[in-house]
Amino acid sequence: MNKTFSLSRLDATALSVMAVLLIAIGILAGYAAYEDYRRSQPQIVYMAVSDLPRQLWIIGLDGSEPRPIKGVEGRLYDFAVSPDGDGILYTVLNDEGGSSFWWVDRDGGTPRQVLDCGLDRCIAPAWSPDGRRLAYSREVNFIDQGTLVSGAPRPWLLDLEAGTTAPLYPEPGLIGYGAAWSPDGKWVSSYDGIQGRIRVYSPDTRETFLFETGTGTLGSWSADSLYFYYTAVQATEDVDSYRTVLMRADFSTGEVGIWMGRDDDHDYGYNLPVYSPTGDRILLGLRSKQGVPDTQLWLIAPDLLAGPMIAQEPSYTYSNYTWNRDGSLIVMQAYQLGTVFKPEIMVWSQEDGLQLLVENGLMPQWLP
Repeated sequence: MNKTFSLSRLDATALSVMAVLLIAIGILAGYAAYEDYRRSQPQIVYMAVSDLPRQLWIIGLDGSEPRPIKGVEGRLYDFAVSPDGDGILYTVLNDEGGSSFWWVDRDGGTPRQVLDCGLDRCIAPAWSPDGRRLAYSREVNFIDQGTLVSGAPRPWLLDLEAGTTAPLYPEPGLIGYGAAWSPDGKWVSSYDGIQGRIRVYSPDTRETFLFETGTGTLGSWSADSLYFYYTAVQATEDVDSYRTVLMRADFSTGEVGIWMGRDDDHDYGYNLPVYSPTGDRILLGLRSKQGVPDTQLWLIAPDLLAGPMIAQEPSYTYSNYTWNRDGSLIVMQAYQLGTVFKPEIMVWSQEDGLQLLVENGLMPQWLP
């Protein structure tokens, strides 16, 4: 005997709901896969020179158009991408004459204030490698007879988990501008413009090292945090002539000496070296000829002090160069001297060489 099966109205409704749910799950899974793919692609955050009000932008290396980060516009001064790439901390000038720190997720949204500095000028944020602390420069300002008076810059430390902030150095008289962390998170360097020194300090142990320099730099670290590099000005046999030398401090032995420039025939104007995350290559900027302001970028092996040149354009200078997380790409800011200030953002890779990415961009940073 043949039997005919039919669905009740309740069964049909349940199947329809299940079908809708399966479609929704598929859409969400596809979107999640797209988001994972998008995040895995190299991206860069930057500011544009011509933007008024200032805006943060994100651009990928896939040829897509740059997009603004929603919710972030106004009187931006600088910014720092978090180590995990989840968001960006940026500086906003306020109506009181100071500046404060704000946070926004990488995809934009509603920003939130992280630190209200009021009259004080809080700038140059630098994340600790673990993302738990933030070193920054703070000028304590006050009003004197109706005029805003700025104090000397001092490095401060913001504990993001506890929400507390205090001067980096326990001694109240010490000043310093900027901050740079060692890759292991143990050391913070800042520049003391009064004494012409770089002060390298451990927030945890309070150990301090001082390095004489006349160039105003913060120094840089090797990938394993054992070597600290900084530039210094050295007199030559000609009493009216000076040259820049590149110094290296060995934190395993305590030795300090000239790493590059001891026997140079002219001033190469060395910039600070930037180690690749793998530690096998160093990016170094220098001047090719005596008396010319333009620079070149070289990739050198630490043990050979030699390697290929990756950027050289007549009358160009390069700055803000950094490696991406796996050491396969380099982003930099390039500017043609003697022209209207319109810096370019360029990217270098072993496969494609040097490529122009943005024609009007400032302070590029990788977005992991």
